[in-house]
Amino acid sequence: MNQTELKEIEFLIRQNRPKAKFIKAVHSSSSIQDEINPEDRHYVYVSLYDENINSNYLADQDLRILVSNTYAGSFIYNNILSYYYCNKIYDNNPEERDKTLRLLLDYKFKKILC
Repeated sequence: MNQTELKEIEFLIRQNRPKAKFIKAVHSSSSIQDEINPEDRHYVYVSLYDENINSNYLADQDLRILVSNTYAGSFIYNNILSYYYCNKIYDNNPEERDKTLRLLLDYKFKKILC
């Protein structure tokens, strides 16, 4: 599968998920040899970042598209980073650490819950 075909798939995903960011068709199974597994249909892996937390499987006669959303993973990473930052920076000041951590986590949860 060439870059033009991958860009077309990214365009189709963008139409179905207009709020998604960082859409990238990053992998295809075009290296699978049809002679070995003639019944296998090829697939393309698409990674994106969307507040609508889900993944999709799209298929037609010739192609399967696996859509993976990294939003939840990013949210978890940011929360862990907040804990690490507060514990590292405010190691000797528990009151300031707790206050800053509370502000960071409030901001993160407001962002995801609103």
